[in-house]
Amino acid sequence: MKKNKSVIFLFVLMSSINLYAAKPYQVFKEGQFDLDIETQYYKSTANFDADGKKTDLATGNYYQIIDFSSAVRWGFSDNLGFKVGFNVGNAESSNFIATRTNSVFNRIDIGADYMLLDTSTFQMFAELMYSHSLEKVSQSGDQVLSSNGASEIKPTLYARMDFDDFYPFAYIGANARGEELSTLLTYGGGGEFRFESFGLGAAINGFTSVKDDKYTNQALVRDNVTTNVNGGSKKYFSINPSLLSSEFFVNFALVDEAFIKLYAIYDVAGSNMSQGLGGGAQVTILFDGLFGGGSGSGSGSSNGSSGGSSSKSKPRSVERPQKPKPTLPGQFQEDTQDGVNQDYFKPVTPSQDSYVQPIEESTPSASEQEQQELRDRQEQQELKKQMNELDYTIKLKKAKKKKKK
Repeated sequence: MKKNKSVIFLFVLMSSINLYAAKPYQVFKEGQFDLDIETQYYKSTANFDADGKKTDLATGNYYQIIDFSSAVRWGFSDNLGFKVGFNVGNAESSNFIATRTNSVFNRIDIGADYMLLDTSTFQMFAELMYSHSLEKVSQSGDQVLSSNGASEIKPTLYARMDFDDFYPFAYIGANARGEELSTLLTYGGGGEFRFESFGLGAAINGFTSVKDDKYTNQALVRDNVTTNVNGGSKKYFSINPSLLSSEFFVNFALVDEAFIKLYAIYDVAGSNMSQGLGGGAQVTILFDGLFGGGSGSGSGSSNGSSGGSSSKSKPRSVERPQKPKPTLPGQFQEDTQDGVNQDYFKPVTPSQDSYVQPIEESTPSASEQEQQELRDRQEQQELKKQMNELDYTIKLKKAKKKKKK
């Protein structure tokens, strides 16, 4: 259970899927190889207008999309990792003229992340992603849109913390979009409470335009497209959009190295953007040391984390001191908190049977043999001295007898 608790929540949110951004618990470990697979459903029957007011689409109109995304990451070192991924969108829209569907392989993602600061309770790392659009938007087209049709460059700075069973995080970044769309400031934050085998969390994710769209003063250029093919929804290709969404999620461990996240999203506020709700599922599979490495301590938790148990990037578990067992009513309990060193009263028991040997089988050490030899010599010298004294006494007595005669 302890291992599951320490690694189950490494991948709380997937990186840059549909601006439900943030993967704050990314593992940093040399040789680490991770596979993420995600599917997400979103539906909208309303928009936030330019003033932030929610307005419903025309009766019967709607826009919905199912995204399928996959990404892999390889830990080049304990501080640096590389990513590659793709997205397939299956979109559908309806208005009073027709219902349109479109399924397209619409994006390729490549990027890298780097650990900037790593302590036992706080980490900071940077990520740079490039998304290449494979879908093009035509002013005269008749296909429902599954993306903005623009390539994007997305730098992001993440901060994550470890407060035992609570793991908060925050991030801020930018999204420079092609096709003369507005540049976005991205941001978000949240936290997760972790239990023995699952976790519960919530987050907010948002963006706002910080550089105007080319057609800021000619909104009809883009509005005509979304009205014709997206049922009037401004999910994609709108003028200077902004959005704030809420997210609620739960995480489970399937096995030690495979995890699943289930989540729901709801758009809270925005402007020039669709208002809707959705949900999804993400599976993460960890392969520790697949391409070498894997023996280092890792940079950054899960902290101790990696697919493995040694990467410092994974969220760390803090060991709590053991609490004394409660005493039942009327049960005697010895007072050991009286200031006396209790070690004096502990029985001394050899940890191995080989430490206890019969006297006749024990072999004296070299120092003991030397001491015994010294004692033998001293006894011989003493005996010799006594013999000499005895001989001297006998001779003295004989000399006295001769004098008397």
